[in-house]
Amino acid sequence: MHTINLAHPAPSATRHRLAMPMRLPTRLLFAWLLAPGWACSNAIAGTVLCDVDYGGVRQQLVVKPAADPYALPTMPFGSHFRLRVLLVETPADLARIRIDTFAEGDKHMTPLHVGTWPLPKVAGDFTGQQRIYEPLRDGELLYRCAWEAN
Repeated sequence: MHTINLAHPAPSATRHRLAMPMRLPTRLLFAWLLAPGWACSNAIAGTVLCDVDYGGVRQQLVVKPAADPYALPTMPFGSHFRLRVLLVETPADLARIRIDTFAEGDKHMTPLHVGTWPLPKVAGDFTGQQRIYEPLRDGELLYRCAWEAN
């Protein structure tokens, strides 16, 4: 019968190649692979296409990446809804699509719905049918968005 003592591993198991100092070219390779700029260069180019329906009036929004997506204005739908679609592609680890829906009031806009999705890997519908209801006028805004890779 053989027993294995886990508290004291065999001498050969304690030696690792990574315990030895890395040579300079290997260090540079790891630094290059882990650099934030490398991740940004692989951002996926694409377009968001949204079909928006309010009160039977349908519109299509085409959203491309912007230098500063948070500076984009909201789009009015009817007299009460405002919608903003943000396509954020860089940095790649934070790439996402965000759709904000607001109710326009007398003094300010009230957020009604915020949807956030990672950038889709394949083309097609990524939101499903979304329904947002007006708090005062009993109206309904519907939207569905799809990803189109460039």
